[in-house]
Amino acid sequence: MVGVVKDFNFRSLHQRITPVIMVLDRMDGTTIVRVRTDDIPGVLASMRKSWNSLTAEAPFSWSFLDERYDQMYKNERHTGILLTIFAGLTIFVACLGLFGLATFTAEQRTKEIGIRKVLGADVKGIVALLAGGSCVWWGWLFCWRRRWPGFS
Repeated sequence: MVGVVKDFNFRSLHQRITPVIMVLDRMDGTTIVRVRTDDIPGVLASMRKSWNSLTAEAPFSWSFLDERYDQMYKNERHTGILLTIFAGLTIFVACLGLFGLATFTAEQRTKEIGIRKVLGADVKGIVALLAGGSCVWWGWLFCWRRRWPGFS
């Protein structure tokens, strides 16, 4: 035994962390190389040449870890995009409902609004009148109470 390492995910994040044994074996033909260069094709050609000089039986194949992880979590990205689209659609439908409610309320109180305007009411007062019966003010009150606990 060479050492013990802290638990880490070596599979998908959807699976539990399970025990793993890491063995230094030169027979499986897998090597992980960290490369910092802009000349990836040149490095791959050099690695292919070195590989072929060491073994002729096994073909040289390579892949990038970021591409493997990208492929592994492709479904999560698609799910996130779908959830974002449906959340936006839900907010849009909710806004349409609020707009319809405001329009319906204004339609029901057309005569009252007209009389108030004739008697000199300002726009701010009429808007407060229309919004006063809705749950928007209760929501604002709830938010204020959550923001400042002393506000009662």
